Amino acid sequence: MKKKNILNQNFNIFKNFGYLSFIQIFNLIFPLILYPYIIRIIGAENYGEILYVQSIAIYLSLVVNFGFNIYGTNEISKGDTSEDISKIISNIFTCQIIFYCITLLILILIGCISQMKIMFFFLASYLCLNEIMIPVWYFQGKENMKYIAICSFISKLTALIFIFILVNDGTDNLYILLSYAIGSIVCGIFALFKIFKIDKNKIHIPKYEDIKKVLIDSFPLFVSHSLGGLTLKSNALFIGALIGKKELAYYDLAEKLVNLLSIFFQNFSNAIFPNVAKTKNQKLTRTALKIALISSVFIIIITNIISEDLITIIGGIDMLPSIEILYLISFTLIFRAVGPIISTSIMVVNNLGNKLGTSFVFGSIVYFSGILILYLCNEFTVPYLIYNLTISLAFVVIFRIYYCIKNGLSKWII
Repeated sequence: MKKKNILNQNFNIFKNFGYLSFIQIFNLIFPLILYPYIIRIIGAENYGEILYVQSIAIYLSLVVNFGFNIYGTNEISKGDTSEDISKIISNIFTCQIIFYCITLLILILIGCISQMKIMFFFLASYLCLNEIMIPVWYFQGKENMKYIAICSFISKLTALIFIFILVNDGTDNLYILLSYAIGSIVCGIFALFKIFKIDKNKIHIPKYEDIKKVLIDSFPLFVSHSLGGLTLKSNALFIGALIGKKELAYYDLAEKLVNLLSIFFQNFSNAIFPNVAKTKNQKLTRTALKIALISSVFIIIITNIISEDLITIIGGIDMLPSIEILYLISFTLIFRAVGPIISTSIMVVNNLGNKLGTSFVFGSIVYFSGILILYLCNEFTVPYLIYNLTISLAFVVIFRIYYCIKNGLSKWII
């Protein structure tokens, strides 16, 4: 019986890992499919403008997320009754709607003082809206990842159809953002129907005390998630603002390929997290870390062998400057492989989630100190920005390992 339970447990992990991998692969392959079409129609410079606006919206989407993908997953997985789960859902959605309204106002204000059209910033808010429309935390907590896959597929397919219909020349770049926004809304309708109609969850009017508790409990996760997000996403913003929109397009293509390659690691971590949260399985985390580390080195080697072919097939010869960027940024995979497992399946599971923020604080200090040094030394180039990013990611992972060992969690790692 025990052996059967272990097999079922492992099967669920594998199944959820498969769904999560499909989601992320589709999410990242989708823009790569569009790359040749978009670059040919609107050009790298115009596409760089869209990427710049999106990079600002991505920053603000971290506020709407507020660490709920980890906090919500943990709470939903431990929910004993449908009443408890309904309250968790209502509390989180209430917080996210308030945060979305705030971020939308900020984007509009940025649009007012920017030389770009306000509508660019308004439509880019779909990236903030996505945090509500695709409630990853709910489906992940239920260990029912196939619905995240369905939501993601609906969103991207809708956007794809509208992009091919609406984007026909270099002046249609605004319609790209509009297409993404429509996809987000359509996806949200499906997700909300599943949560409230099919799963029969009810909407509760949240109490002030409950909202306060949710915000206090999720704040450390928000800090860690936001600081980690700022470190990973700031390069795009700096390149677009201070180096050039065309260079941003080159960087974006390389970054998207690395993000595609990092899917295995992020989803592997997400798939084992609910299981480890319930079982406290130390052996599972140790094995997962070994798999992640070895696989990351292998993927880096293969990527650099085929980098030129990858860039040429996806972006064409005009995007060949992305090759050097891809080579440099691929080394971040090592730290993006083991980092999520340590943070969620070890630190969060062992009630050290509030300490994650400390590692990201120091990592952010390292990153932004590097940015300041590069700027003052007049060495603000794409390669140096990537070196700086890699150093900061390495620092965060090393700091977490040290903190886990210091708190008696060495058996979870080695």
